[in-house]
Amino acid sequence: MTTVPRKILKSFKYSYEGIVFCLKSERNFRIHVFAGLLVLYLSPLYHFTALEGSVLTIVIFIVLIMEIFNTALENLVDLVTTDYHSLARIVKDLSAGAVSLSAICALVVGYFMLIDGVNLTATFAPLLGTRKLISLILFLTASAVLIYLPVRKDLK
Repeated sequence: MTTVPRKILKSFKYSYEGIVFCLKSERNFRIHVFAGLLVLYLSPLYHFTALEGSVLTIVIFIVLIMEIFNTALENLVDLVTTDYHSLARIVKDLSAGAVSLSAICALVVGYFMLIDGVNLTATFAPLLGTRKLISLILFLTASAVLIYLPVRKDLK
């Protein structure tokens, strides 16, 4: 008989494997992870309140969660039928639409929190230090490489 802590650890392991699967197999998930990490990396420059930082974090995670649900539904549909079916297409389109709506919501929230009425030159002045600028360039380069890694078809 397994103990409760062991069951909890197993459930965390399974959730970790699901996230890793998405990172390896879904380019759009990697794009959303990159965008979210970039926003979180730049957010200290804006001196957000705890509430504003929480809203920003929640919106980022909603997009990632929707991307995971989209991947799950697409794989489930592929498991059920390999033939073209209009209902299968509708399910896939609906789940992709949900991701798109959550991403649009994140963009709107990001616009109002990050860009609207902000002096961008003054905001990004702290990034102009050599070390910080180099670390940002390295982060952006590594993210671009990770985003454009080939999609792992063998995982599906």
